[in-house]
Amino acid sequence: MDLAVVSNPHMATGHDASVPVRLAIELEKRVVNPLVERLLRSRFHWLLSRHLAVLSYDGRISGTRVTTPLLYERDGEAFVVTTGRDEVTWWKNFREGYPATLRIAGEPIAVTGRAITDPDRLVPWLAELVDRSRLWRFLLRRYADRTGTEWSERALTAAAENLVAVRFRRRGATHEDASW
Repeated sequence: MDLAVVSNPHMATGHDASVPVRLAIELEKRVVNPLVERLLRSRFHWLLSRHLAVLSYDGRISGTRVTTPLLYERDGEAFVVTTGRDEVTWWKNFREGYPATLRIAGEPIAVTGRAITDPDRLVPWLAELVDRSRLWRFLLRRYADRTGTEWSERALTAAAENLVAVRFRRRGATHEDASW
């Protein structure tokens, strides 16, 4: 599950990664992700569907089918996944808009995703996430330069420099840029 925003030693998978970190990553990829994906595809999807979706797409270069559970938020008619810029690489497939399928609440939705990497555009989105829930305040704090409990413009800008948002819209919908 791409909760890169959560804890990440995530892509510290190189030689410098400790054995426990590599084992945790393998456990996530081989056990946790398949279980979460199976649950999200089942009739019990409602247990996790409020904030988790299954993303499926063909790799832009490899052509290999990729399927992974992700944490998402709604933004009007769009679905947005916010993830670490350096922790994972899947988002790079969506730099220029790319087709995919999101399974949300048990239903597959044909979408086109577009990565938003400009920190200036991400700050308003991150501010909204921080206002939405404690979960996002918790998840984003590792990326923020915070000196207190308030989410200042400086803290949000620091977080935005380390994050990417991929905005998914239903295929056929106009791909207007979000207000953020």
